[in-house]
Amino acid sequence: MECLVSKRFQEACPRVRHGFLYPGRPGRREENLSFKSGAREVVQAARRRACALVGVRAEHLVHVYQDHGNEIHLVRRCHQGAGALTGEDPVGVGDGMITEESALPLAVLVADCLSLFFADRDGAFIGLAHAGWRGTRLHVASRMVERLVSEFGGDPSRLMVWIGPGISRCCFQVGEEVWRRFEEDRSRFPECFEEDTRKIDLKELNRRQLVSAGIPAHNIDVSPECTCCDQRFFSYRREGPGSGLKMAVIQRGG
Repeated sequence: MECLVSKRFQEACPRVRHGFLYPGRPGRREENLSFKSGAREVVQAARRRACALVGVRAEHLVHVYQDHGNEIHLVRRCHQGAGALTGEDPVGVGDGMITEESALPLAVLVADCLSLFFADRDGAFIGLAHAGWRGTRLHVASRMVERLVSEFGGDPSRLMVWIGPGISRCCFQVGEEVWRRFEEDRSRFPECFEEDTRKIDLKELNRRQLVSAGIPAHNIDVSPECTCCDQRFFSYRREGPGSGLKMAVIQRGG
């Protein structure tokens, strides 16, 4: 098990713990972090190894039931452990969580989708979102900014964001049906789309959506790793159904 962090995010928000957890080399099915893709006791052991790398407690993880949308949940202390060691009883259906509670780790699972880490520079509140192509089309990134501001009175200019590893433009070629659904974004952010190959740069598209929502460009760090190209990561696009899942975790204090 290995853990990636954003040095820029870490330096700007020292009171926030975060990490992107992945197997590290091909064939390590025992490092899968999803209960849907492995036996409960194997996944529990993998989660404990993973959380130790971030410095959070596996039994305290908080999950939502991810459905590739833009619903965002406000997480309170009573949600501690939702979905942590069984995959059951998550907070609710959604793809984002925000909280101002300390020592309460938020977690999302990803295959090739993006994980979006949010934190106030003072460490007063945090957020985490799952952004696949559907969530990106529904602007889950900018919805996260809106909720953080409305719930906690945050200033977008003081928010730091890390766009974690995920499928990159090089590997994300889509069919006609998906391409048509991005008509609005293709008009607004043409640099994120290759008309001839129908490839989409989800990382850059989320970055531009965040900038449009008021986050300064220099406050956004984008991971260069492509989960489809790089054999260190599980990848649904490369491996097909049954591929393992990676996990993104963020915690305020603790």
